[in-house]
Amino acid sequence: MEDLLAETMDDLDWPRETLVDYEIQPDAATVWLDVDLPEIGDLPQREARMAKRRRRLLVKDKPKTRLRREYAQHVHGIVLRTAGTVFATLPGVQRVVLSGYSQRLDPATGVVNDDYLLSVDFDRDGFARIDFDALERVDPVAAVAAFPHRRRLLKRDGFRAIEPFAMAGALD
Repeated sequence: MEDLLAETMDDLDWPRETLVDYEIQPDAATVWLDVDLPEIGDLPQREARMAKRRRRLLVKDKPKTRLRREYAQHVHGIVLRTAGTVFATLPGVQRVVLSGYSQRLDPATGVVNDDYLLSVDFDRDGFARIDFDALERVDPVAAVAAFPHRRRLLKRDGFRAIEPFAMAGALD
C-alpha cells in the first residue's frame, strides 16, 4: 500500500511545489498526511488587463484581499485533491486526516517557521457526497468546512497558525 501511494503521489502534477508525507495506520483504515503547501508569495502577485482603447497592457498588483482569497482556494483545492487521491488509490482506507503547513516569517523573531494552516479529518462516505462530475460548482473552502477541521481563516489577515489534529488525539 505504501509503495502504491508513494508512486501515485509522485505522479501528481502540481502548479506549485507541493510535498506530501504520509503514514498508513497498521489497520490500513486511516492515512495521516502532512502536506507542505506553497507559500502565498508563490502565487502570481500581479494581474494584467487591456487598457480601454486596447492599445496597451496594464499590469498592476492584485489587491491583498483577492490574493488571500485565491490562496485560500488554492490551498483548499490541494487538500481536496490529495485526500481524493488517497481514497481513489487505496479503496480500503475509510479516513484521511490531512494537515497542511507552510513556511512563514515570524515578525517577532525574524525566523521562518513551519506553521500549520489547516487540518481536516475526511471520511470516505462524506467525501463521496462531493459531486465530482460538476467540480466547477464545488467551492473548495466550503467543501473542506463540511468535515471536522481546524483552521483560522480571516478575511483581512488570511490564515492564522493552528494546532493540527494529532494521532493520539484525533477524532474517532
